Amino acid sequence: MKQLFVKLQLPTIELTVKSKDASGTKDYMLVGFKRYNVEDSQKQLKQLQHLLEAQVESIEENDRIETTELDLYIASQIVYIKQANLVYIEDGKETNLQIPDTRKAKPIADLWETSEDCLSVLVDLYLASSPTRSALTSSLQHALVNSDFDNGELKN
Repeated sequence: MKQLFVKLQLPTIELTVKSKDASGTKDYMLVGFKRYNVEDSQKQLKQLQHLLEAQVESIEENDRIETTELDLYIASQIVYIKQANLVYIEDGKETNLQIPDTRKAKPIADLWETSEDCLSVLVDLYLASSPTRSALTSSLQHALVNSDFDNGELKN
């Protein structure tokens, strides 16, 4: 099947996701997000905004963050991750591990068996990390319609 796309509207968009922790340590990765046409991206953006607002309400009402639905949504929008920098600790020994591209990831015993497993493991790790979680959420907003949210409001 042949398909024709506008060059700036391919099915995925690759964005650099930069994060920094409280100590100032920085990291980045490249993330391939799903891309939608104008109508569908507006629907996706509304769904993301709804999930972010629900998270704020959860904090206000329960003094805790409920992230399950938001995590599932963000994970569903990520197609691949490139240049993922990890630290593998075995028997107290740290080893730096870089995953050049999750689509081509080789199995690593006790971590993942397939490239799809690798993507799932990395997305879970990144969503469990405050600095990268925030950066992924922000990047997803940009991927949807090249816009940001400011206190729940859409801004350009």
